[in-house]
Amino acid sequence: MKEEIAKKKTSTLLVKIANATGDLIKSDYKAVGELELAVEIQNQMEVRSPEIESVFLITGDGWSFTQEGIDCAATLDKLSKTKRHFVKCPITRIAQGAWAPINLKGKKQFWSKYSGEKLRTTYEGKGHITLEINTSEGTFKSEMPLEVNFTEFPF
Repeated sequence: MKEEIAKKKTSTLLVKIANATGDLIKSDYKAVGELELAVEIQNQMEVRSPEIESVFLITGDGWSFTQEGIDCAATLDKLSKTKRHFVKCPITRIAQGAWAPINLKGKKQFWSKYSGEKLRTTYEGKGHITLEINTSEGTFKSEMPLEVNFTEFPF
């Protein structure tokens, strides 16, 4: 009984993708995918969450992100070929049963005139992203599949 109560008090935070949409911006020289990404952190604990110290979005190489119009600082791990973006959580502690939204805008170049490849009308972004939440009581990592089609909006 004591173990069940302790487990309920320390259950992890749930992270999910609330929305992910993509647009393709083309010019004579390049095609860039623009991603609008909304992620939610939900507190499923029976108590207030531990203090959130930092949050990182881990993606493949080539992505850059902004949050509220400000570039997210990022570092590249050359060994794993992943990029770690620092993002801000709107609150430091999440109440029992509450959630915190994180809204990001990402960009990735899919084509260049100098690449030797043919320009396509649609590009697919398929893979996974990881949200790493560092708290006063440990690190929570959530890996989520992501599949977005980047298509030029016709006008």
